[in-house]
Amino acid sequence: MIIKQAGLGWDSKNRAITISIYDKDGTYLFSKYRREPSSSKKPKYWQDKGAVATLYGHNWLNEIGPVIICEGEFDCLKLISLGINAVTSTGGCGTFRQEWAEALHDRQVYIIFDNDEPGFLGAQKVVLKFGQNTAQIVLLPQAVGNHGDITDYFMDNSVDNFIDLLKSAVYFSDYAKYDEPKSPTQAITSISKIRLQQAALIQIEREVSQQRRKRVEFSAI
Repeated sequence: MIIKQAGLGWDSKNRAITISIYDKDGTYLFSKYRREPSSSKKPKYWQDKGAVATLYGHNWLNEIGPVIICEGEFDCLKLISLGINAVTSTGGCGTFRQEWAEALHDRQVYIIFDNDEPGFLGAQKVVLKFGQNTAQIVLLPQAVGNHGDITDYFMDNSVDNFIDLLKSAVYFSDYAKYDEPKSPTQAITSISKIRLQQAALIQIEREVSQQRRKRVEFSAI
């Protein structure tokens, strides 16, 4: 279903997967190409001549629900196939236009790039396109491995796991205040752990509150 919807195809001459790129209204713009995985003779990705960076997936966004900004068209399609709003830049993790951020200003936004230093630095650039404390960064767990991505994550995780992962999201302002001499990835990982601990404590407090309320209701009988 998603293959047909996304207009994926095969270029036998160049031995590459073709990805159809559309604008927000669903109008075809150009094609992007991904070389076959077993080859290393060509660049990994290339686009039709004259193509410009585009916000991929914008035309499939539902009106409600958070939006995931991810790194790459295939990760984007993986999320969309699972019913999760997602967009990505056709220009790679280092390109994200200010007008794209403005188009998402009224949405809850999570930025999830590949699990490596370039991915985090790219996410940092993107989050700065948004207003303070609007978009948040989420790191994939180390279990997906170095250079792991969202597609790798879903090899061993469910949508429910992914929703739980979003609880580890942090604002860039939180990272900017982190003054220990660690790499960006180490710093954001530490903050993510704190966020998960806080979420767990909130859940425990909620359960305790429910138990207290039940005891009060029972004693009133």
